[in-house]
Amino acid sequence: MGKLILAGLVAGVVMFAWGAVSHLLLPLGDMGVKGLPNEGALVAQMTGSIDASGAYLFPYVDMEDATEAEMDAWNARAAAGPTGMLVYRRGGNAPFATMLTKQLCIDILGALLVAFVLLRVGGGFGTRVVCAGVMGLFATITINAPYWNWYSFPGDFTVSSMIDSTVGWLIAGVVLAKLLPSD
Repeated sequence: MGKLILAGLVAGVVMFAWGAVSHLLLPLGDMGVKGLPNEGALVAQMTGSIDASGAYLFPYVDMEDATEAEMDAWNARAAAGPTGMLVYRRGGNAPFATMLTKQLCIDILGALLVAFVLLRVGGGFGTRVVCAGVMGLFATITINAPYWNWYSFPGDFTVSSMIDSTVGWLIAGVVLAKLLPSD
């Protein structure tokens, strides 16, 4: 159990470090992300119009209660555009250091879960590295690809996120394969 925790902690820190490299030194963190044109006016409009933090889709229809006519109208608006998703936090973000600390904890938790699975999978060094990479690829395909499909996340953003996650978990997999007891 101690080796699992140590391996998870070290691999989590490595995953966190990879995130710094991929976002600060490589273009992966910025692909598909743009600043809002006329940001001040748009933010003022949102502040005056949106009362609560949340994820907002437009056009929107409540799929559970929509009549056929409402669904037809929504389909027409969606086809005509524009469409989008706005993630809005009325009160602003937590301090950057707090967000970094949360990310480190997320990476460590993920690495502990991958370490747990790798101990049960067994196999040699290469098998464990590939398995960790496949887990990263699985996670990113099942999360990022649906966001691309349903919420129109940009393709380059989606691909860069997939590369970032897969490479990161391959690197963390090397650490885990090295630190975890073998068969």
